Amino acid sequence: MATIALQPYSPPIQVSFSGHETFALRYGWLKKAYDAVVSDPAIFSREDAVIELGVGKNMVRSIRYWALASDVVQEEPKSRGLRLAPTLFGTFLFGPKGRDPYIEDVNSLWLIHWHLCRNETRATTWNWAFNVVRTAGFSAEGLLLSIQAEIARRMFKTPTSNTLNRDIDVFVRTYCPSRLSKRVVLEDSLDSPLAELDLIINDGEGFSFVRGAHRSLHNLAFAATIVDFWTGEAPKRETLSFNELAYSPNSPGCIFKLDEESLVERLEALEHLTEGRILFADTAGVKQLYRKSPVTASELLEKYYTNAGKN
Repeated sequence: MATIALQPYSPPIQVSFSGHETFALRYGWLKKAYDAVVSDPAIFSREDAVIELGVGKNMVRSIRYWALASDVVQEEPKSRGLRLAPTLFGTFLFGPKGRDPYIEDVNSLWLIHWHLCRNETRATTWNWAFNVVRTAGFSAEGLLLSIQAEIARRMFKTPTSNTLNRDIDVFVRTYCPSRLSKRVVLEDSLDSPLAELDLIINDGEGFSFVRGAHRSLHNLAFAATIVDFWTGEAPKRETLSFNELAYSPNSPGCIFKLDEESLVERLEALEHLTEGRILFADTAGVKQLYRKSPVTASELLEKYYTNAGKN
């Protein structure tokens, strides 16, 4: 396949293509990290972390990476990364009154995916792949060349090809179910929970993003990400264009790989979901969201989890 063209994009302060120790995200890791940090903010800096967490040293580092990349925990200021603290999102899912501590609801996975792929600093390959790769199909080789070109364009220090290849391999395994063979060690074949989202498929020759309706994403969870995106990108504006919601970096359209028809359908549902505070209108061919009064992402998520996604 040809090299994938990456679109112009505002650079972060730093980027990262390592830290996961080549382990894809696994079931139970985010809760394990959250609980450990609540008990001891310095747990991941301790020599006995392998005993406390019950995993090997490389997995300790990997669990820390995924918890940070998924916005479940964050580094405490001025601690040089030695101390971590729960985030609001981590507490929402995994705290004492956590809405889904064992990730039994697929919408919790959609939210984890949302936070992960918007984290350009810690999960750069994930962010670039979902936000700036404009082709449906891609190969590992094409993605490597494109990332190298983007790194050079932004004048970041270029990692080795081996480092980038390992990162791309973990990225793919985050979303694609494993293909077992007799040579694969069972521990290495455990699928990432995000494979349930069916966002990337492996056809044996390459990979493809699955763009479509993604019906397992509930409209209330989607609505919360709209508010999250709006708050982060244009907090003082009372309108957002359809193109911004569909194609801007870090938008729901990009992160969730929604096709235009499905996105319009979901946007039209916002007026009912937000009790008229956000509405979608198509006036003279101009499609926009209008914010009539404040609404928060947490309010919408509370509504979803309280009603078990039945509304």
